[in-house]
Amino acid sequence: MEVPVVTADDGKRRGDLTAFTKMAQLQYASMSPADKEAYAQRAEEANKTTDEVGDTALTVEARRAAKAGQLPDYIRATINHWQVETGWVSFCFAGGIDDVGELSACA
Repeated sequence: MEVPVVTADDGKRRGDLTAFTKMAQLQYASMSPADKEAYAQRAEEANKTTDEVGDTALTVEARRAAKAGQLPDYIRATINHWQVETGWVSFCFAGGIDDVGELSACA
């Protein structure tokens, strides 16, 4: 299931978590008891999987997504700061998987 995306007034894309939650609830309600149990077991296994500091894979992904959502603004602010401080003009191109799981780039 894909997360619906909304575009804010500032032009940034964000996951529409309200719509996603409603979609997930409807899909879950229509599942058979056997499917619900299978997903419960998968969730239990995923929550057991931890990294070196004890975070689950889901926590690690949530942290990565939050940082990815902030990175373009951070890059622009850093470049603007150094231009003001030094008078240098610079260019930076970065790309990767954004906060909604899509390939994205900023310059």
